[in-house]
Amino acid sequence: MMQKKTEECRRKNFMRWVSLVPKPHSLVPKPQLGNALKIKILLLLSVFAGISAQAGHDPEQTAAIEASEHWLLLADAGKYRECWESAAEYMKSSIRQKEWERSVADMRGTLGKAVSRKLKTVQSETGLPGAPCFKCFRDRRYFIISYETSFENNTYVTETLTPIADSDGKWRIFDYRIRGQR
Repeated sequence: MMQKKTEECRRKNFMRWVSLVPKPHSLVPKPQLGNALKIKILLLLSVFAGISAQAGHDPEQTAAIEASEHWLLLADAGKYRECWESAAEYMKSSIRQKEWERSVADMRGTLGKAVSRKLKTVQSETGLPGAPCFKCFRDRRYFIISYETSFENNTYVTETLTPIADSDGKWRIFDYRIRGQR
């Protein structure tokens, strides 16, 4: 009987000792986030989620920007004929190819090579007031896309392109302008 009590006593003492020894996971302090910090984190996450949702949610805008950038690469390479060939039907019907090539060469020729280009604004519009064929553009969406471009011989030039979805659904440029030339 005495052995049984001694055994029982040892077991109780052992269990007490085990309960006093810190467990490995209890040695690492748990980070405590206050309610104010939790709210700030949630607000930041929601802002970033909203920005990323806005940035890529419009496939037409993405296609219009891609068309503009492709067109500008052609123009930067001096491929003005290819610029005209890849332009929207409306632009092709309003200016002859040779006139277009000469006009763009005159606009860009004195600027030199493009050094840098940064997307400045993208504006979505519907309808083209003053267009000769206003009815055919009434419900068509287009974008006005501006770039801040630096050329060898002139800085802070604004290039503005206006892409529209052509009759085949492909986005093409129907207007190009440069402002800020010397």
